[in-house]
Amino acid sequence: MSASCPAVRPPVAAWRLSLRIALVAALLAALYMPPGHAQPSSAWPSRPVRLLVGLPPGGTTDLMARATAARLAEGIAQTVLVDNRPGASGAIAGELIARATPDGHTLGLVTTSTHSVAPLLVSVPRFDPRRDFTHVTLVGTTPYVLLSSAAFPAKTMREAIDYLRANSGRLNYASAGAGTLGHLITEAFLTELRVTMTHVPYKGAAPVYPELMADRVSLFFDNPGSSVQLVKAGKVRALAVSRPVAVLPGVPTLVEAGLKGFDPVFWYGVVGPAGLPRPVVDRVQGELAKSFATEAGRAELAGFGVDPVLSRPEAFEAQNRSDIERWGRVARSLGLKLD
Repeated sequence: MSASCPAVRPPVAAWRLSLRIALVAALLAALYMPPGHAQPSSAWPSRPVRLLVGLPPGGTTDLMARATAARLAEGIAQTVLVDNRPGASGAIAGELIARATPDGHTLGLVTTSTHSVAPLLVSVPRFDPRRDFTHVTLVGTTPYVLLSSAAFPAKTMREAIDYLRANSGRLNYASAGAGTLGHLITEAFLTELRVTMTHVPYKGAAPVYPELMADRVSLFFDNPGSSVQLVKAGKVRALAVSRPVAVLPGVPTLVEAGLKGFDPVFWYGVVGPAGLPRPVVDRVQGELAKSFATEAGRAELAGFGVDPVLSRPEAFEAQNRSDIERWGRVARSLGLKLD
């Protein structure tokens, strides 16, 4: 063949057919791509975002979820819907988040209880908090307040310790649910005092307060957000805090009461399913950090008794792993299991 012979080209019809086949194949591949490999639209979010929360409406976790949703919605110019799915110590919501398509349209507001503690206390957890999620940002932390009814005979922490020891086995305490951090730290607190009480779990913090105010339960470890106004109104009593709380001046810490090393804190964070694209992660974290850093944002968190953190994803993931190890040791030392 002569070097000057022109190159042979496929007929135009065949070339067009090949192009169409390639386009159809690409479209089918996108449509049937496995959920774990879903990619976000460049126009994310393209529809309302769902923010799952594993506790019922009314408690501080729900209020935090609604504040987070409102600020994220403002930043991304899209509706963010809070979806309460209480039950199983947060595992129902956690499982829904873990199984969601990682396209940025399903996120979750999780806590130390639902994400670090509860999965440790069941033989077959519904999800692995280390592998099944993308950690987006730790929004903030809050200490614990040890609360009693206003009718509780002890009016100070010292008196409470003496009263509990004198009535070991005769009183009860409330928690926001079996497997929550409040449940775990109450058991650790009682073990430290060598006291036993009957555990009465509720579905979240909100239903505990009518029972506490009516003196049907004696003690309750909760966060300041739900309790400060009730304490100030004299409806419940703050006996101690795990760390100083500015809105509860004069209330001693548990360490000051003689419980050395007893200073637990509780956190709220945003997660998505594993495989959440990094651009979505960075956008959500950035919008929340920017909004909660404003004077109004900080004031809103302070109203819940929450100190802002708004950490980067890697720091949040490291915090969660650290808490899983810490509370896992406590749970094992107490022999605490939910099944």
